[in-house]
Amino acid sequence: MIVTITPAGAAALLDQERFGTLKVVLAPADSLERALGLLRATAAEEPDHVWIPAHVLQGLAQRTPAWDESFAAMLVKVTPYGWYDRATQRVKAHVERAA
Repeated sequence: MIVTITPAGAAALLDQERFGTLKVVLAPADSLERALGLLRATAAEEPDHVWIPAHVLQGLAQRTPAWDESFAAMLVKVTPYGWYDRATQRVKAHVERAA
């Protein structure tokens, strides 16, 4: 899944069926602070990573029962590796800058 910031200043979710990766791609003009605010996210301990509330991703998706099931399975799968924090219900994502 890829989270982007549209030119209009809204967050959008692309490749929503691709559960094997989660990243925030910022345009050169976008600031990380702006993205954090739009996504209600927080910076992670590692550089170039953020914690996004799971409900924000769900709100950006065009949800179906199958998508909800796959999303829940993804959270279970990545939890042991530190990519989902059950206590805060946040998912860790990479941050990349678009060229």
